[in-house]
Amino acid sequence: MRAGSVLASIVGAVAIASIGGQAWAHKPIAPIPPVLAEVREALNLLAHGEIEQALSLARGRQISSPSSGHASASPLEGEAVRLDRLFGSQVNLGLSRAIGVRDAKAMRHVLRTIVLLRILESLKAAETKMATGEWAVPIADARNYFSLVFEPILEEMDPLLHRELERAIDRLVEHASGVRFDAFRTERGAFLRRLADAFDLPLPTR
Repeated sequence: MRAGSVLASIVGAVAIASIGGQAWAHKPIAPIPPVLAEVREALNLLAHGEIEQALSLARGRQISSPSSGHASASPLEGEAVRLDRLFGSQVNLGLSRAIGVRDAKAMRHVLRTIVLLRILESLKAAETKMATGEWAVPIADARNYFSLVFEPILEEMDPLLHRELERAIDRLVEHASGVRFDAFRTERGAFLRRLADAFDLPLPTR
């Protein structure tokens, strides 16, 4: 999807939200990366009590390297390593431990942390592209990740917080559109802290 199309979708959604509609709810407007699709699949398995299948998904899609004789990292492990390098987090360690002890609660925590970090990464990317007007795609990505994992739970767990976080994303769009860097950073920080606190997730400092 082109940036202009994404921007049009975002602006249209904000307009609907401003008159009382729930424009954002469960309506991804850009493709979901394969690794995030795996996160969603694993979380769905855990939600239905299929712990072994979820753990197998996290560790089992490994391809042996003919040249080395060793198994390569699974997509989730590769993503965890990438995020750890980017943010100084310990997602890969948590993932390995959860798999090793077959801990469904720990696994759910790690998977949600991966999505939170992807949201953070996308919103940071949006900030760097505000001056050139190319912020729409990374904000759409962040919104998709939020809808992918957190939104359905928040609708049931805390509808008020759900609506407040939706409005926060609307404000991020407005700040980006107006190239208001300080307001964007403040709104982003508040949004991420509230989301992290709601699910008891760690938020990196860098």
